[in-house]
Amino acid sequence: MSNRSGFFMNFSGFNSSFNGIVKVAIPGKIEKACFDVGWIILKDAKEIPPKAPRKIGDLHSSGVVEPFEFGKLGVTVGFNKEYAAKWHELPKGAQKNVTFSLPGSGRKYLETKLHWFKDKYIKFVADQIHA
Repeated sequence: MSNRSGFFMNFSGFNSSFNGIVKVAIPGKIEKACFDVGWIILKDAKEIPPKAPRKIGDLHSSGVVEPFEFGKLGVTVGFNKEYAAKWHELPKGAQKNVTFSLPGSGRKYLETKLHWFKDKYIKFVADQIHA
């Protein structure tokens, strides 16, 4: 017999329940956080140079954030106007021949934000999962 005092707690039921909760709650939080950060990325693409252009139509209002297929975490972020890719993928030297109506507009308006602010976006998702 031991000289220890105290009490014994059996966590086996908690562990099995907790695993089930984690499998549902964590992916749900990640999906929501990815969806929310997608809108932040679009906002940055419209407000921080190089900005998404507005010369033809309204590219800005065509921004979309769509979840990946069921069971896969992440989102697709972009603009769905037919000319969005044309301006985004404009060759580097060709931009000097384009006069955008919105000052600060330019090529790679989405891609640059992902490179520049990836830590900000990752931190946002992490903070949302932690909350």
